[in-house]
Amino acid sequence: MKKVVIIQGSPRKKGNSSLLAAALKESICSTFSDAAQIDVYSLATHVFAPCIGCEKCTVSGECIRNDDMNALVDALDAANVLIWISPLYFGTVSAQLKAIIDRFQLMWSRTVLAGEEKGIPSNRSRPAFAVYVSAKDDPFATPVKKAAALLPLRYASNTAGFTLGDDATYALIGAHKPGDIESVELEDSVSEIIASLTGRIRAL
Repeated sequence: MKKVVIIQGSPRKKGNSSLLAAALKESICSTFSDAAQIDVYSLATHVFAPCIGCEKCTVSGECIRNDDMNALVDALDAANVLIWISPLYFGTVSAQLKAIIDRFQLMWSRTVLAGEEKGIPSNRSRPAFAVYVSAKDDPFATPVKKAAALLPLRYASNTAGFTLGDDATYALIGAHKPGDIESVELEDSVSEIIASLTGRIRAL
């Protein structure tokens, strides 16, 4: 059973990141049929409150916030693969997605309470992938830009027990308005990204 978690970082229900996440889920489902479970956690359909820094999780291993973060943590614990999809805002992920990443403190605290001093699981063999959706300019054009854009996702992936490798990132360039990824101009790029990710999941 392939268990995939997709975290979608746009607040728009019909934004390009949302549409890409839905298309990717459909591709994985059709490829693996009943042998796959794909959970999409979206800022457009789920509720994630910001961390308030109370540090209660560092003592109890539980978060006092009663929202969809608890379900996301459970899904990540069971997943084989983590996929991030986010619009590119000022060279990195959306503010809303960063708020979810800050809530990964819960997993960090649980790992520390379980005996790992650094708060990162010692076994991070599960793969993570990332797709950035950008209106213009490739965020991965230079190593410096790439490192800055990926840093929050690398840290969050590691904290959840995944590794986001250098060859595991994709950039979809040219999506200016909501729905642009369904345009003829981006059809090939979208198909290539979906086919590549589906193939890499199949190879696991």
